[in-house]
Amino acid sequence: MKELYADATVGIIGLLFFFFLFVGILIWLFWPGAKEKFKEHGNIPLRNDSDE
Repeated sequence: MKELYADATVGIIGLLFFFFLFVGILIWLFWPGAKEKFKEHGNIPLRNDSDE
C-alpha cells in the first residue's frame, strides 16, 4: 500500500483529475444562461408556499 502513495504516476493522475474537475466546475458556473437559474434558486428561501 505504501508503494501506491509513493508512485509519481498516481500523483500526476490525481493532480490532473482535480485540475480538470476544477476547470469543469468553473465552466459550469460561468455557462451562459446559468445566471438566471442561480437567481431563481437564490430566491427559493424568500418565496411563500402560496406563490408556487
